[in-house]
Amino acid sequence: MAVKEFRRRYILFEVEAPRVLERWELIKALQRRASQMGFDNYEEGRPWLTAFNDNRGILRCSHTDKDKAIELLTSITEVGEDDELKVVVRTLKTSGTIKKVKESMPPADEESTEPAIEDSTEPAIEEPTEEN
Repeated sequence: MAVKEFRRRYILFEVEAPRVLERWELIKALQRRASQMGFDNYEEGRPWLTAFNDNRGILRCSHTDKDKAIELLTSITEVGEDDELKVVVRTLKTSGTIKKVKESMPPADEESTEPAIEDSTEPAIEEPTEEN
């Protein structure tokens, strides 16, 4: 059996910030730090923000760059247009499957039992069901 050269890793992380961040703010901060750390040279193995909601997210990377991707996440200390917002990024879990990362994701708030990040393959509008 042949071994794949590119295996994905999914890193669950949480951002501690004074307010809820927008996805684009985190993406800009990731892009800035990634170019400084040399991730620009990779096409397939480049870190990718798979999901982000309520200051929790999932970053996808290659198995060989997992440690570098964790370093990238934890090195982000400022976000925003002028880097005006101070933040702390904590990694919570790393897995080879996105399903396991989503299962271990803490709920967005204590009252909710639903995961903070939903599967993007589900329809946004549910079909009505017949009730007799």
